[in-house]
Amino acid sequence: MNTTPVSASLLRLCAGLSRISVRHGSHLARYKQPRPELAGFEPGHGEKIWVFNHITTNQIVYSTKPQLDSNKALKQLPFNGKKTKPAKLRKDYWRPMAIIRFELGEGDIGRSVYQKLREFKRLHELSWGYQAEELYRMSKKDRGQALNNQKANSVADIAAVLAGAGRGNLMWRKPAGEQAEGTATEQQKQQPPAGEQAKETAAEQQQQQQPPAGEQAEEAAMERLLPAVDGEQGAAAARKPAPPFPGAILAPARVYWATEEDAAFALAWSPNVGHKVGLILDPVPVDEFTEIEEESPEPSTDESAAQSQENSRAA
Repeated sequence: MNTTPVSASLLRLCAGLSRISVRHGSHLARYKQPRPELAGFEPGHGEKIWVFNHITTNQIVYSTKPQLDSNKALKQLPFNGKKTKPAKLRKDYWRPMAIIRFELGEGDIGRSVYQKLREFKRLHELSWGYQAEELYRMSKKDRGQALNNQKANSVADIAAVLAGAGRGNLMWRKPAGEQAEGTATEQQKQQPPAGEQAKETAAEQQQQQQPPAGEQAEEAAMERLLPAVDGEQGAAAARKPAPPFPGAILAPARVYWATEEDAAFALAWSPNVGHKVGLILDPVPVDEFTEIEEESPEPSTDESAAQSQENSRAA
């Protein structure tokens, strides 16, 4: 029987102890380091809204990017019946119908408008209103085609949202001067009051006697709507969205149209909206958004005269 020497067994024991005692620790961070610079939206997100139209069914999809995302676009299309919602998004069937553009740095307004447009589109598709009886008389196929055709509704929604329609619409804003005054008054309010207790009690009593600003805004809105109940003109005026607070103005916006006739689907446009034919955006930021510009495909008289002279010289 072969016996191993004592030194060999001791060496094996030492090697085993070294393996057991040494622990390979990880140098990676146990918790993720906060990176607040990656939170939120990228710069310029929401300043432009693309409106895509299906060339055969007139379905509408809104996007904040010039290229359609298949997954996000399919979520905007409801199931209105058999073969009314495509399984895949064919980009050759979708064309940009319009582009809504806001001023630089007003991406929050654009995101609010984008949200309202999607909400109104979903209401048109699910809440039929006065058209319910007419839609129920149709066959399933015709009803699905009628519900998919949202082109006219989308143009009307764009006009309404840009005019300030919808609760919480950020199209309403304060003038630049009032915003500066509001920040100054807020800073003054934050400072500790320097006065006697009698003045403080008197100011508190005056504030209690005056109604809050929210109630004043609601009363002013009701006063605007009450005298406009009688007559067709009054009904049209009552449909206009009232300012949510006194002194509110609408933010300027510009709509670029692929075809000029699409803008006629809306009954009226608010004066803060400018229109331009053509989907080529201006390379330089536009200061005056309220000016209405139209690009006619026909050349001007000077250009036509110059072309005729060149043709005569060539002949």
